[in-house]
Order: sequence, then C-alpha cells, then structure tokens
Amino acid sequence: FTILERGKEKFVKLKELCEVRFGIKTGANNFFVLNSESISHFKIEEKYILPFFTSPKESHTLKVKGEDLPKKLFFCNEEKSVLTNSNALNYIHWGEESEIINEKETRKFDLRPSVKSRKNWYSVGKRRIPSIICNYMVGTQMRFYIGDMLAINNFHELHTTDDEKIALFSYLNSSVNQLFINVIGRANLGDGLLKIEKYELENVFAIKIPQINLDEFT
Repeated sequence: FTILERGKEKFVKLKELCEVRFGIKTGANNFFVLNSESISHFKIEEKYILPFFTSPKESHTLKVKGEDLPKKLFFCNEEKSVLTNSNALNYIHWGEESEIINEKETRKFDLRPSVKSRKNWYSVGKRRIPSIICNYMVGTQMRFYIGDMLAINNFHELHTTDDEKIALFSYLNSSVNQLFINVIGRANLGDGLLKIEKYELENVFAIKIPQINLDEFT
C-alpha cells in the first residue's frame, strides 16, 4: 500500500490498459480439443485447427510458440452447407453419432446442454488471438504468457494493442504485479492456491507503461 500511496499517479486499473475476457469454454472438450493423433486420423483441414493452450504445464517459457503446443482447437464457424465434401464436416458428423462403450451410449456431442443452444453446436464463436494469456488459479506465481494461440477457460485473455503488448507483458510478470495479485487473490481452492476472477484481474493496479516496439523484443 506504500507503493500505491507514493506512486498513485503512475497506477491505473488494469481494465484501463486492456480488455480482460474469459478463455474458451468449449462445452465438449472431447470433441473440440484435439491431439496430433485425432487430427491425423480424421484428416481435418489445417484451416479448422488452431493452437490451444489448456494448461500451464504445456509450456516452460512465457513466450509460447503455438506450433509447439500438444493440443489444438477445432475451430469452425462455417455452415455445414459450406463444408460439403470436407473432412471437417465428416468430423462434425462423427461428433453427432453415437456409439456403445461398456454398454453405455456415448458421443452425440450436439445434444449436450452446454452446446445445443448454439446456432451451430460445433462452433465456439468468433475469437481473437489474445495479446496475453494468464492462469487464473495461482500457485506460487501468476504467469502471463504471449503467443499465437487461443486458450481454454482455465485462463483469462488480455486484449490490447501490439504497441502496448510487450510493455504490459513485461510489467505483469514483475514482482510488483505479483505483490498486487497476492493481495487480491482468494485462497479458497486448497493447497494454498489463489483464485483470481475476471473482475478481480480487471481491477488490479497496473503501472502506466510506455510503448515498446515489437521489433525490439526477441
């Protein structure tokens, strides 16, 4: 709080620097979250596949290369009539079929309450690649990542301009920001985990930061 008092003119709420959004709730992870084997098996076209960040354990660095992530997202916003003769449509049909495993009927993803209210159950909607991604369940540290990927709802998305992204990314991973995170976090998940809700992250204090050219960041 001494930091805030002495530097109050230098701090703003994070929501003044970026838009905070929830990560993607697919409604049917077994359909939408793909690995290399399923992509190869169904031969899904590359344009319907995007890198998907599902766990902090998937990256040992804060700068993430989407191509290195083990999980991908089935990402299709097109109507079935447009998908005629595509492997993506075959995959959607597979998801709508049923099968019996251990005398129990499974699949029929399109009938799940979590997706059936959508215009197209197989679409997670239009999404932008976020500028920064962060985990909302925090152990020892809240990590903020950058990379060319979308993220599951284990994460929050931060959207800002390219001119401000690197400076904000650097500040958010600083010890000052970690201090603020520890103040607002709620230890209600057991094992000392903190949970940072979207509205809490929006209202955490952040320094008014200068712009940094992306070309200067390597």
